[in-house]
Amino acid sequence: MRQVPDDDAWSAQARYYEGSSYMMLEDYEAAAASLESALVHDPQDTGVLYAMGVAYYKLGNLAVAKAYFGEVLKINPNDEHAKGLMDIMAKLERESSVPAETE
Repeated sequence: MRQVPDDDAWSAQARYYEGSSYMMLEDYEAAAASLESALVHDPQDTGVLYAMGVAYYKLGNLAVAKAYFGEVLKINPNDEHAKGLMDIMAKLERESSVPAETE
């Protein structure tokens, strides 16, 4: 079986699919590593940037997730998926900053 060389244009797509597979397996750390490799080949790929945001969201790192979704929105300000997750994270941040009520 032929392996795809790292400098090949297909490598980015292969790493994206590998990362997507890890996402389905809920191995978000491995997904982030594969997706990061895909970004080396094409740092403007909104699909990869979005997937990176989801991986970090699932890992609980909202700051990094927001950064990736922000990059998606810089490239495509109309991306409804990235906007929606940014809204969800903003809500989570608001809820976590509200002091708990005392009885």
